[in-house]
Formats: sequence, C-alpha cells, structure tokens
Amino acid sequence: MYFIKELDNGINVVIEKLDNINSISLGIIVENGSINENDNNNGISHFIEHMLFRGTDNKTAKEISQIIDKIGGNLNAFTSKENTCFYAQVLREHLDIVIELFSDMFLNSLFNEEDIEKEKMIIEEEINMYLDDPEDLVHELLNEMIYFNTSLSLSILGNIDSIKRFNKKDLNNYFNKYYNPKKIIISIAGNLNINETYKKLNQYFGKFNIQNKSEDIKFDTDDIIHGNKIKGIKKDIEQFNLCIGLLGISSSSDDLYSYLILNNILANNESSRLYQSIREAGLAYSLYSSITTYKDIGDMSIYIGLNNNKIENTLSLIDKELNILKNNYIKHEELETCKEQLKINYILENESSLSKMFENAKSISLFKKIETEDQVLKKIDKINKKDMISIINKVFKRETFKIAYISNLEDKAGIEEHIKNKIFRGE
Repeated sequence: MYFIKELDNGINVVIEKLDNINSISLGIIVENGSINENDNNNGISHFIEHMLFRGTDNKTAKEISQIIDKIGGNLNAFTSKENTCFYAQVLREHLDIVIELFSDMFLNSLFNEEDIEKEKMIIEEEINMYLDDPEDLVHELLNEMIYFNTSLSLSILGNIDSIKRFNKKDLNNYFNKYYNPKKIIISIAGNLNINETYKKLNQYFGKFNIQNKSEDIKFDTDDIIHGNKIKGIKKDIEQFNLCIGLLGISSSSDDLYSYLILNNILANNESSRLYQSIREAGLAYSLYSSITTYKDIGDMSIYIGLNNNKIENTLSLIDKELNILKNNYIKHEELETCKEQLKINYILENESSLSKMFENAKSISLFKKIETEDQVLKKIDKINKKDMISIINKVFKRETFKIAYISNLEDKAGIEEHIKNKIFRGE
C-alpha cells in the first residue's frame, strides 16, 4: 500500500506499508548535490552532509550516534551529483526516535566553526584516499572530460583548495538556499501506521525552511562536447587503468531498460561479451561496464585494469566486440536471457525495506508517482530487438567516445595514438 502526500510546507512524503516485516527504513532525500556547485564552492553539498552529524542545539555528535546505537539501528548518509540522502533502518517501535532525530539535525544543526575546521581535515583525508585509488581516479578523470565545462564535471568531494575556504556563513547560506521543502522527499517503507506517521512527520518537519526556493539546473546533450578526447595521468602504479566513456541517456528516458540490458550484454556480468572475450583470454582481472543516469542526461563507461604488456591485445578485442555489437546487434536468445537477468536483479534488489524506500523516492523524484514492480517488469518484457538496435545506435558512436587512463608508462604519445587507432577510429 502506497501513500503520497505533501506536508504543510510542501515536503513530498511517500510511505509504503509492508506488513510482513518488523523493520522500517526512513530516508530524507534532498535534491541537491555537486550539480548545484561551482569551482569556488565545490564540495559544499558533501561537506554539509557531514556537518549535520556534527551536533545540534540539543545533541552532541556523540549523542547523535549513541541514540541510534542504543536502539540497534543503522544511521548513514551520502551525497551524489544530484542528491543528498540521510537514512536510517530501525525496528518499527523506534520510528518516532528517528523522526525526531532527523528533524533536530535539519532544524537545529550548529555548523560550529571548531567542528567545521575538524571536518575540513577529515574530508581532506577522504580526498587524498580517493586520489590514491587509480580505479576511482580514472573514473573521475573520464567524468571531467564527458561533462567538461558543466557542474556535472565537478567532484562530489570537492578539492582541498575549495574545502579550505568554507566557513559557517557559506554553509548556512547554501543550506538555506538548497534545503528547501519543494526539493525534499521523505520516503518510508516498513510495518507502520500510515496516518500516525504522516502526522508525526508534519509535526516535526511541517515548518522546516518554509520560505526559501531554488531553481533547477538542466542539461541536455547539446551541453556536452561531442568530439573524441583522451587524457591520461602518469602515476607510479603496476597496472594500466583504462576507462572508455560513451554517451548515455537520462534516468527518465523511455530507453532506460533497453539501456540496462545493453550494459549487461557489454560487460556487466560474467556471461557478457567483453568479459568472455577479455577476461577468459587471461588479459585482465578487473573488467566491467557501468551506467550513470541523471535527470536530463547520462553516460556509460567501460573499465579495465590490466598489465602494460597486454594493452595491445585488449584494445584489439574491445574494437572487435564493439564492431560486432554495432554491425550484428544481438540475437533473440541473448536478449531474452538479459531480460530475465534484469528482472531477477530488479526483484532481488527491491526486497528489503531500505531498497523499497530508495526506489519509491526515485519514482517520486522522476515521475511524481510510484512505478510498481509489475509495471517495471512489464516494461522489461516488452523490450524487443528493434528497441535494442535503437539504443545501440544511440550509444555506440565512436566520434563521441572519451578515454581516460592512469599508468606508469613513459611513452604517452605512443600509447595514446594506439588507443585512438583502435577505439576512436576502429583501425
């Protein structure tokens, strides 16, 4: 059973009652992330996420942690390009405690200057850790190229220079601008009384930040530079880390499920084409494709980590498989297998209260309504070969490919020319 209604101040609430479990998952999704930032304040969305756990007028940071620990719950948060999410999982009898705690964090956080300085040091270490991981770094480098000159190119964590500039006034101003009711979704899934829960939410959140407004930032493919681009960073590492970027689609696109199937066909599981071709040939251990979708735009990437002496053979196999997919498309049996894989993955991923909470929030954000499991499965079942040909032709345009790499190789010009010949030109 679903319940969808706004609070008195316009916050969207979606509640799904699940009778067969004893847990409850509550998430507060703020439609704000690094997409709303610029070079001067890059990282501020993520910084504020951390600061909301740093203490309120009524609770210290330690007390915030202890409240959840005492009831055996799980409290966490994350920031993405488009959203900041605070969430908790607790037993049904402890829901009121979580609602009161989140309300206090949203309405009464201190943004204390001393805590701000401590948090700067913590996030600087987080940035350094991220930069030390070549797999993370090569994806970040690719993202900068795909979304060059837009706010989607900015790192979620920010950079050390931008983080150092933050002060209490900056945080308060940004929080008051972007944490506004029309940009907030409270999603709850679990065994609860819907009417009582809604009243409790209105009591604790109904007057939050009632006057402030912010505008949406929109992108389309015209904002993206379509030509080929390649960029590498020399780093003292053993493996060659390669990322190939392709144009994608938005989260609300009608092609979403055919796009997900294409990802499975390419390199998203052990039976996928690139996995079978490259991994089984002993050329690479770490190999996968992934998709990123935003409200207006998206991308697909292929990642491979391999030894330097296997680059040439690996590039040749990638070129071969891309040509086969683009020219011969897919067979009926392969499509049906991938549809079944997609359906079971969707079902398994949405069996917990936590996953249902996130899925419902996403539906409200994108479609302003709930897409039920049956509706999603029917969409997947309807995908045919014509749909797959369409998405393949949209995505596999070599003239739009971007490539990022991290390696210890000295001959940068030579390796880049070889990559261009195989991946950009298909030679």
